[in-house]
Amino acid sequence: MVVTKRLLLRGEGGAGATRLDQRANSPALRLERACVVSDIDVDMTGFREAVHIAGGAAVAPLLLRCILRCSAGPSCERV
Repeated sequence: MVVTKRLLLRGEGGAGATRLDQRANSPALRLERACVVSDIDVDMTGFREAVHIAGGAAVAPLLLRCILRCSAGPSCERV
């Protein structure tokens, strides 16, 4: 999913109730604008990052109560 507008993307229920199951070699969320993402569980399997933030210093998304995981095994994390 590519986000190019300011928006609020919120899952239903508590953290972990809404799961985005991504099984591809592309980011599950590509954020190109300041936005808010909350209560989403992203289960990523592939060779790319789960959330890719593009657009420079002006893009400052807010991730609230999100779970980022790799169910396929050990993963590499870069913050």
